[in-house]
Amino acid sequence: MPYNAKIFNWLFATGLIMALLQIWLPSFYLTCDGPCHLYNAKVVHDIWTNENTALWNRFYDLVYTPDPNCTTTFVLAILLFIAKGAVAEKLFLTGYILVSVIGSYLLINTVSSKKSYWPLTVFIFIFTTAFAKGFYNFSLGTAFFYWMVWGWLRYMGKPSIGNAALFFLLSFLTFFSHLLPFVFGVVTCSFLILSHTIANDDRNSKLRYFVRKSATFAALLLPFLLLMFWFTDKQGGMQLQLGLHKYRLNELLEFKYLIAIVHHEYLWAILTGISFWILLLITFVKALKKIAINKYDGFWVSLLIVGLIYMLVPEEFLGRTIIITIRAQIFIYILVCCLIASRLGEGIVKNTGGLIILTLFLILSGHRMICMYKADKAYEGYYEASNYIKENAVVLAFDFSPNGKDEHGNLIADRNATFHHAAQYMAATKPLIILDNYEANMGYFPIRWKEPVNPYIHLSRKSGIEGIPPYAEIENYKKYKGVTVNNIIMWCCDSSYNKDADFTVLRAEIAQNYHIIYTDKHGYTVLYERNN
Repeated sequence: MPYNAKIFNWLFATGLIMALLQIWLPSFYLTCDGPCHLYNAKVVHDIWTNENTALWNRFYDLVYTPDPNCTTTFVLAILLFIAKGAVAEKLFLTGYILVSVIGSYLLINTVSSKKSYWPLTVFIFIFTTAFAKGFYNFSLGTAFFYWMVWGWLRYMGKPSIGNAALFFLLSFLTFFSHLLPFVFGVVTCSFLILSHTIANDDRNSKLRYFVRKSATFAALLLPFLLLMFWFTDKQGGMQLQLGLHKYRLNELLEFKYLIAIVHHEYLWAILTGISFWILLLITFVKALKKIAINKYDGFWVSLLIVGLIYMLVPEEFLGRTIIITIRAQIFIYILVCCLIASRLGEGIVKNTGGLIILTLFLILSGHRMICMYKADKAYEGYYEASNYIKENAVVLAFDFSPNGKDEHGNLIADRNATFHHAAQYMAATKPLIILDNYEANMGYFPIRWKEPVNPYIHLSRKSGIEGIPPYAEIENYKKYKGVTVNNIIMWCCDSSYNKDADFTVLRAEIAQNYHIIYTDKHGYTVLYERNN
């Protein structure tokens, strides 16, 4: 299909509208960790405005350290000056979509001809497994990755103080969103310096060009590299034990981590992956016919490096589970997209590829929107229960179905724990202490539990407060730490869990000290209040 600018604009608008509808149609856009981000942003916002400080200061510390993973919390806290609760989160997610779409569009148009439908592929990278898990910092960092690479290409094309400052700012935003996109940005920009140098026609100036660009690049990134080494050392070092993980190759070919919410996405994810790999193969074959270094061939080496990281790095390093496969796989496809953009000539193959991938995005969006509608409807029990909880209460939430259940008992999001931290939305507009605030226990987010009352240390036992079934010593938490749990909310607990000995003990403790004050119409959401 030949390129037509009007058709392209209409298709691009269609993709953008479909992306935004996914965020704005449901009352709550449920993701696994998203409610945690909003809750902690609410705490930060209240501390800034001197509201509910007696409650927050008893349980939390607000820490200003130059760690990655802080951008989302502070941006959401600022947005809470404009809107409340879930609306502020939707404004944030809208911003993420715009940053991602515009950044990827600029990058693709920089490295390829503008007369192509290939930029329509930018939408496929918005809603990934990582995003559905509520990894907002990583997702935002991925969006800024496009800008970081684009900013460096802009500087190399036209060196100036203004462009250097722009690249520094974009690197700043990428680094403080998430460390991994920043590292991949450094790798990509480094090899683009090399490919630009080799492709330079002036042989006499190649060495000078390489030295100047490398020195500028290193100088601009030095503060972030020092912060990165400081952060990793503070976390206990990388603790890497490399090994070949063969199963990841199948997952890569399937584009497994494009699947965001439900198994119905599986076929379309595979077709998306196949489309990218066929187009990359065509690009590679055509590149071999004319052996010459293109100034954007740094993407080839970057793809190789990120691919090795994906295949060799374990899921656990820095002393915790990082889930590298979910994060690195998306960058492999982003780099494949950039390679096709820069190396595959304009024409029917490239145009058809862009149209196919946009179509697959629209199909995936349909499946996801149906699923999110069901999730939004199922969340009504939580929303209604929150009306029965008094301000300043301490709430313990037990989630027995992180995937969610519809009114017929069927799983809603069988590929993602959409409801895992859903209870934290209850604190988005009301001052509450939600005890399964895992972010405050991680040590690298701005809000952190005070050690004497940290529920992950002093309340959680055995399978833990986030276990299925959970276990906690509620009365000991009150007796030894002085914290009274005012309310307990259970989501999708059924009689099958009564067979677990530890949970039976916990349930007896709840029955003795609490009474039910709310149950939703399906019996999924049960809210308890402490006696007396």
